[in-house]
Amino acid sequence: MFNEALYGRLVKEFKPGGPLKWFLLFLFGAIGAPILIYLEVEVFNSVHYILIFAVIAGVASLPVAIFQTLRYPFIRSHRIYMGEKGLSFVKGGQEKNVLWDQVIGYQKNGGSLKVQCTDGSTLKIPASYSDDFMDVLRSVALPYVIRNVVHRIGTGEEVSFGKKLSLNREGVKVGKKLLSWMEVGGVRPGNRQGQIAVFRADNQRNWKTVNVKQIENLDALLGSVVVITGKRLWETGWQMG
Repeated sequence: MFNEALYGRLVKEFKPGGPLKWFLLFLFGAIGAPILIYLEVEVFNSVHYILIFAVIAGVASLPVAIFQTLRYPFIRSHRIYMGEKGLSFVKGGQEKNVLWDQVIGYQKNGGSLKVQCTDGSTLKIPASYSDDFMDVLRSVALPYVIRNVVHRIGTGEEVSFGKKLSLNREGVKVGKKLLSWMEVGGVRPGNRQGQIAVFRADNQRNWKTVNVKQIENLDALLGSVVVITGKRLWETGWQMG
């Protein structure tokens, strides 16, 4: 059961998504695809690329739908309890817990969400929960994550957000190039879709751009840069937490 004394007030309880959508997907693949093939051959008697694409999609969805439908009885008892101070992930008879002040980042990775902790451990959560899970996670956990990141930077640690971009006490580092905090205007979408740009404070021009696929823990990166530049922490001795 959720421990309010440890994790604070319960914000929301998450249950795995039900099997209905996977059953409907199965019907689409098992019944819809043959019907579309019949229409293509017997009725239209010609090639319609939209129908061909629908047939391919229907056939390709069958393995996923079957797997998820058969898997549901084994995960139906799983629960995620998200509190004001932490998260409890109940999986069968096991319970994994983490406090928000121990979290330094979270990242979607394929079919799961990875929550990274200060002790180097990672809590993996399957992507079988409601669509608003990430929204609630951001609203509850992100302030703690940003605070932890800024504190680590303030103590002299360099925090990486993927292989190409990192933050340290001196500024923003992209590859081997460094832009000091006094010169950093912020981080924003780049000129091309799928890019993140670090821009200069003096002329608002982009300094360096990075493909968003190369960036990890994007929420924490954006939030940390806003806090550091907005509060001009490099001028205050960086006493943060």
